[in-house]
This record gives sequence, structure tokens and C-alpha cells, in this order.
Amino acid sequence: MENKKSNVAKIIFRVIGILLSIVLIPGLIFFIPAGGVAMGISSSVSQERLEQMVDEMKLSEHVMEFVEKEVENGIKVDELNSDYLQNLVLDSITIDWVDDVLKEVLGAVYSGNKPNVSIDAVAKSLSTEFETLTKNGFRDLYSAWVNGTTSQYFSTEFVQSFWENVENEILAEYTEFDVTSLGALEEKYDEYYGAGAFSDLLDEKMESFEDTWEEEFSAEIAEEVDELTAEVEQEINDAIYEAVQDSDVRMVFDSLQEVNEKNNTLRLLVYGVVFVAVLLLVSCFWFGTAGFVVSAIPLILGGILCKFVSGVEKFLLTYVDEILAAEPEIAEFGTVVGDVLRGLLNPIFGAVSMFGTITISFGVLLIGLAILVGVLKKKRTVTE
Repeated sequence: MENKKSNVAKIIFRVIGILLSIVLIPGLIFFIPAGGVAMGISSSVSQERLEQMVDEMKLSEHVMEFVEKEVENGIKVDELNSDYLQNLVLDSITIDWVDDVLKEVLGAVYSGNKPNVSIDAVAKSLSTEFETLTKNGFRDLYSAWVNGTTSQYFSTEFVQSFWENVENEILAEYTEFDVTSLGALEEKYDEYYGAGAFSDLLDEKMESFEDTWEEEFSAEIAEEVDELTAEVEQEINDAIYEAVQDSDVRMVFDSLQEVNEKNNTLRLLVYGVVFVAVLLLVSCFWFGTAGFVVSAIPLILGGILCKFVSGVEKFLLTYVDEILAAEPEIAEFGTVVGDVLRGLLNPIFGAVSMFGTITISFGVLLIGLAILVGVLKKKRTVTE
């Protein structure tokens, strides 16, 4: 009687198992890649992962390339030689500083807090360069004036303007000679005081001008660098914070934070659903061979589908590259955009592929168990 009841229970559970299979097998096949994508996204949108992506794609180097082009094409200060100014700026902006700024900006964008971008490193480098300019600038100006050569530090217009002021100052001091140029003053001065007197006077004046130059220029530069540092830092941080508070930006990054915070819960949910579904199927088939095989099929097919989804990455990125290359307005940034997309997609598709490997392995294990159960049943039958 008990055997009869047991057989009836097995039949009922088997029928339930068949009905569940109709629902769970296709459900698992599509749930597994969807769960892999969800877990991949949730584990790839943390601030730490995004910062790691910035390092991996060497975004700092791309930004430096852009800065170099902008410096070469647009930066100009009327008083300074353009080549010297370009080298000055490029030497002051380092990869490490750009990397720190990018991570600070990323942190601000991710959290919504006001950034604290510092340009102290750049300002310190500029100050060091300006010390050299202060020390050697006047002699460079004097050489350009006397020899008619190109100044290493200053623009031709500034050299001309500077020495016009110096000449006017000297002429104003010796109005008694009633001349309008240094050449005429030299002639009359030497005639009055003796040959070579004006040359000695000019050397004396130049020493005085050089002392004044170093004192005034050094103080002026130091003050301007301090003021500029504070002003630029304020403008940069305000501009970034304004962008960070944009409603669309906040919607995206607030969503990313929520997804990342639920990463562990999501992983437990996905693995829990798969485990419960497999356990139900195996149980309904009374832990027999059929139960293990039926459970293994959706795991293996779902895993294969994960592998297929991860293989789409290559075609997707190729398509994106073609679109970027076809748009002249963004072609210049195509490499950067492509690298950003790769940095975002690689871990997601990698997680999908890994989840596929896990489910396929688990499916193969279930088939192995099915074979083992079958062998044990045969041995038991033979023994009986």
C-alpha cells in the first residue's frame, strides 16, 4: 500500500515537473543572459570601477593630446613669445595632474558634491619657470634690443614697446641735450663728456633697470600667479558643479548609484532564482536522471546565449566606430569616445560571459550527476 502511495506521489510530482518545465526551461534560457547583463551593469558602475576604467583607457593621455592641440592653436599672451608660452604651459600641465583632475571631476559627477580641483601643482611649476624668466628676462630683452635678435621669452611687439619706454625715460632725463633719439643723445653726450662716456652711462642705466626689473617683475608675477590660481580654481570648480547639478546628469548618475548599491542584492536574486528553479525541477522529478537532465538543458542553453551576447560587443563597438568616423564634427574625439565605450562595455560583457561559463559548468555538472544516478540505479537493480 505504501509503495502504491509512493508511486502515485512520484507520478503527481512528475506531472508537476513537466508543467513547470514548460514554463521554467524557456524562462531560464532567457533569464540567464538577462541576469548576466544586469549583474554586469551593477558591478561596473561603481565609482571605483569608473576610476579604474579611466586608468585602463588612459584617458589622461587623450586629454593631454587635446590640451596640446588647444595650446598650439589658440593660447596667446601679447607680451610673451608664442613658442616659449606653449612650452611653458605644456611643461606645467602634467599627466599626473590631469589624472587627479579627472578623478576629482568623476567623483563630483558621481556623488553630486562640489569638486575641489586644485591647480597648485600647475601654479608651482609656473612660478618656477617665472623665476627663470625673472632672472634672465632683462638680459634677453637687452640682447634682442642691441643685436636685433628674436627674444627667447618675449614677443617682438613687447620688446619694441619696452625699449621705446626705456629710451623715452632716458631722453626725458637728459632733455638738456635736446635730442629725440638715443643715437643723437650718444653723439652729443660723448661730444660733451668724452668718447665712450655714453656707453658707460648706458651700462650703468642698464644695471639700474635690471635691478628694478627683477624686483618689480618678480613681485608682479607672484601676485598675478596667486590671483590667477584662486580665480581659475574657483571658475573651474563652479563650472564643474554647475554641470554636475544638471538634471539629466543627476538622473543618470543617481540611477547608477542606486544600481551599484543593489549589486549584492541583485546577484543574490539572480543566483537564487536559478538555484530555486533547478531545485524545483530536480525535486519534481524525484532527484532522478530526468530531473538532472531537464535542469541542465536551460542552464547550458542560457550559458551559450550569454556567450552569444558577449560576442555582440565586438560588432557593436565596430558599428559605433563607423558612426563616429562618419561624423566630421566628432571625428576628432572619436578615439576617446570609442575608448570610453570600450571601458564601459568590456566589464559588462565580461561579466555576462563569466556568468555564462558558470551556468554551462553547472549544467554539465548536473548531466554528470544524471549519469552517476543512472549508473547507481543500474547497479542497485543488478544487485537486487
